[in-house]
Amino acid sequence: MCSPTPRLGFWATAGYGWGERSFEPDDDTEYNPDTTMAMAAAGINGVLLDGGSEGTSVTTTADVLTLKATSEEVDELASSEGSLSRLRVGLEATRPVPLANGASLLPMHGGGHQARQW
Repeated sequence: MCSPTPRLGFWATAGYGWGERSFEPDDDTEYNPDTTMAMAAAGINGVLLDGGSEGTSVTTTADVLTLKATSEEVDELASSEGSLSRLRVGLEATRPVPLANGASLLPMHGGGHQARQW
């Protein structure tokens, strides 16, 4: 992840793969078409409101994903192509809970894991 400022971060990744699929339909004929897959994803997160150690903080996160997979025509088996895309946008608000001894409790979701999967 790249963070140009303490309040803003972004990431990106891409990939390309190729290979051969192998499957046998009910008639015991084996097909082995060449296949390819390409994908790209990028995301950004940022602090919209920084409540400090006692106030409510609000952050936003967004990501986009696109994927395309193809297979070639083999014998009487037609070629195929599939694609998908996804856009996610989310808001997260947190507020520390002060404790009697001067410490504070900061609620976390996902078992406290740093990587958010929403």
